[in-house]
Amino acid sequence: MELKKTLKSLKLIQKEPCVSILLSTHRTHPDNAQDPINLKNLITQAEERMLTEYDKRHVWPVMERINAAAEGIDHNKNLDGLALFANPDMAEVVQLPVSITNRVILDRNFATRDLMRALQSSAHYYILTVSGNQSRLIEGYRNAVVEELGAKHGFPIENRFYNTHADQRAQAGVESNLLREFLNRLDKLVQEIHAEEPLPVILSGDDRTVNHFLEVADRKEMYIGRITGSPDACKAHELTQKAFAEIERMRNERQLSALEDIHRSQGAGKLLVDVGDIYRAAQEGRADTLYVETGYYQPVLIIDNIVTLKDDHSAPGVLDDIIDEIAEVTMKFGGHVVFLPEGSLKEYRKVCLATRF
Repeated sequence: MELKKTLKSLKLIQKEPCVSILLSTHRTHPDNAQDPINLKNLITQAEERMLTEYDKRHVWPVMERINAAAEGIDHNKNLDGLALFANPDMAEVVQLPVSITNRVILDRNFATRDLMRALQSSAHYYILTVSGNQSRLIEGYRNAVVEELGAKHGFPIENRFYNTHADQRAQAGVESNLLREFLNRLDKLVQEIHAEEPLPVILSGDDRTVNHFLEVADRKEMYIGRITGSPDACKAHELTQKAFAEIERMRNERQLSALEDIHRSQGAGKLLVDVGDIYRAAQEGRADTLYVETGYYQPVLIIDNIVTLKDDHSAPGVLDDIIDEIAEVTMKFGGHVVFLPEGSLKEYRKVCLATRF
């Protein structure tokens, strides 16, 4: 299921106990040999915590779901993180292309902030080359090639419309129409692959052809950026190096823009930095944008809407992570959540909220 749809469906579930098991995983052997062991340890931790907070008859159905889901995981296909969500009625495993912190969370809903963060990450992507001759599709991770998709997926795809109508191309407008027909077919093929593995797409080609492609593309939001040059002459690893450099440029641009927005909100008196104030503003529907450092988690005790920060997330009555709770409520009321690198919000104590009023 597409990550965005998975996030949406998980956010609708509220049935105690909801167990979120989050695990940092590895893509390659021998590192991934430790992943099933680490998962088993987290599952044991989840069971022990549930037994201290719930009656056994409420714990057993959840553990059955968790154990069945864990047995079905192929750790040879792990990415950078794994989330296992379970309650008495269901269990779902989500592979994530972002590094996460090992933890177990018990709550009335699922801890989905790492899914939100994964949706903002573009470190795992496709490169689609577009030219008048042929197109290739390359799966990349950071600056490395994961796979260049082949005949099984219909690539490389040759522009037969263009190459078999040399006599027609001499006619005014025909060459452009043939190119657009090819690019339209290409877009449809990429959409089919994207439905199975929904990664963002970087376009590679000259400006004219890329612009033509974006004109005919049905889902322009899939295509997040472009790299220029002659893709027919580039090897796959050269393209991933260019693509990741562009992704880093866009990420830095977004981060600078976010910090500028924070400063503007602060100048307008619409910025909150106290966790308790942020929590209450979100509950009141006043949250416009929550900014939080990646990796910042904060256990709290909430009594009569008063938030007290705690160190031990497993203590009785303590909410494992109020940041996840705030993020959920912010999005529920139509707000936004922006994850920033560690250290970038130091002066705001790692989290701040821009309010609507």
